[in-house]
Amino acid sequence: MMNISYITHTDIPSKRANSLQSMKMCQALAQNGHDVLLIARQGAKKNDFTNIASFYDLATSFPTKLLTPYHPPLGNRMSNFVARYQFLWQAAQAVKEQKPDVIFTRFLPIAAWATRQGIPTIWEAHAIDGNQTEQTLLRVMSVGKQSKRVVAITEALKRDLTDTYPKSFEQLEMIVAPDGVDLPAFSNLPSKTAARQKFGLPESEVVAGFVGQFYPGKGADFILQIAETAPDICFLLVGGAPKDQARLQQIIRQKKLSNIQLRDFVPQEDVPSYLRACDALLLPLQPKVLILGKKDIARWTSPLKMFEYMAAERPILATDMPILKEVLDEDNSLLCPVEPPAWANSLRQCRQNQALGQRLAAQAAQDVKQYSWQNRAASCLVNFAV
Repeated sequence: MMNISYITHTDIPSKRANSLQSMKMCQALAQNGHDVLLIARQGAKKNDFTNIASFYDLATSFPTKLLTPYHPPLGNRMSNFVARYQFLWQAAQAVKEQKPDVIFTRFLPIAAWATRQGIPTIWEAHAIDGNQTEQTLLRVMSVGKQSKRVVAITEALKRDLTDTYPKSFEQLEMIVAPDGVDLPAFSNLPSKTAARQKFGLPESEVVAGFVGQFYPGKGADFILQIAETAPDICFLLVGGAPKDQARLQQIIRQKKLSNIQLRDFVPQEDVPSYLRACDALLLPLQPKVLILGKKDIARWTSPLKMFEYMAAERPILATDMPILKEVLDEDNSLLCPVEPPAWANSLRQCRQNQALGQRLAAQAAQDVKQYSWQNRAASCLVNFAV
């Protein structure tokens, strides 16, 4: 078993998916028997681990070291640079105190620094910046003498990283590990009727659900377009930042949509029950997905909600895109073009042919078993020499 410093340049706690992914990975590493220290940025609200564990619905504890971040003025590029490298310096000091066997990080500057220090290092890649800084950091990581590995979340990302930085990846080992799901959280769930009663949802209507962020391209806006063509279906959207909630509310009012249920961010422990309350689950990823309004991740994304949908054992409707078809196929989902009427027709198909929906949902629930967080954590470390 290993002593691992897991370092992520994100706030804990936070409502962003990257923080949930980091916490579930740390839990999985701990459940697999490793000693794990999470090093991250302190979120806006200071919490002890009990509160943090409740926020992320964690069953296994692990130590955390939350660093006080510098919050630069919006739009100030130099201040953003200072903030990133202040975190690098703080995290480096924490690592020197812990003396880990392995550093596992989502933050490339840490990976480059760690390899220079002779520490075995795993960098988890979620996107490509494609700039000179990234090229330099990967080159530094690649020439390190200790073990180093890159974990790409999708095959598409692995291909693009190799094509973009061929010299670095002559010396860097890379594996693919899609995101995962906390399978125990989906056991012993309430019935659909009980879940709807709990959350105040209509018991007799067909409900199509979406849980997650409402960033441009994630699909919430597209669902409103589907709702215009399907007034006979109730659409449940759960999550989103306040500004995105307000933007959708304005569209709902302008279009006078009466078949939308819009809910705020909910505790992670309630997500499985919300999904079980639905008749179908929607993953309408768009060809362009902007995170924080600037970085397009549509080509490489591995949505957490996709795996949660599969575990919820409800029919999934997803965009017919190559990146989603690394996991989904015609046996476990209905794949739809980016055309609202096609989605409405697929939802009605599920309603009219319940046997089809049950077959797709059962296959998805079977397929997702390989994507547990514990399996993912183990695959990231398999044959990694320390």
